[in-house]
Amino acid sequence: MKRIIVITVMIFLTFCTDRIYAQHEELSSKIEHFISGSKSAAFAFSFGGNSLYSSEDIEGGPTYSGREFYSLEAQIIFKLSDRIDIVPGISFIRNLFYYSPAFKPTLSEKASINVFSIPLYARYHFLKFLFLGGGLTINVNGGDRDLNGIGAGIQFGGEFNLNNGMFLTFSPFIRTQGLLPWKNYKLTNTGVTLSIGYKIK
Repeated sequence: MKRIIVITVMIFLTFCTDRIYAQHEELSSKIEHFISGSKSAAFAFSFGGNSLYSSEDIEGGPTYSGREFYSLEAQIIFKLSDRIDIVPGISFIRNLFYYSPAFKPTLSEKASINVFSIPLYARYHFLKFLFLGGGLTINVNGGDRDLNGIGAGIQFGGEFNLNNGMFLTFSPFIRTQGLLPWKNYKLTNTGVTLSIGYKIK
């Protein structure tokens, strides 16, 4: 009886070891494909309108009126398949708005918020030129209007490939920063992104 149990355990361990090794090999292969697969680099410029919400508005505090924003972003595009890309980047976003103190609501002052953001988007390509993308952002800014933490965005656009390995994209988008529930400020950008890129490999 002991011999049967020992043989059964040995067969079971051998089977498990083979499966663990196979899964490890499969994971290593996926990581290697992600790192060594097709990549592109791009530089993007965005502009549009903004709106800043503050919980102070409810309590009779100052009000904010959005003016405009613009941003510069560098991207690396990892192509996982013919249709799916992973797009990490780093961007600088400058937001301009009017600030009206509660005790003088007719007196507006110009103010700005500068945000450094690290977006991580996934994009799905369909038809010939179109794509739909979205994902999370990690945001850092200084000053009293705290937007640090998590944001999110979604975009819809087109990509046009040139003969020399370069490509152009055009994509309207909406993005919100300050999504953590304990944040007093939330900033929304709506606009258009124009980018130019080059296929590295």
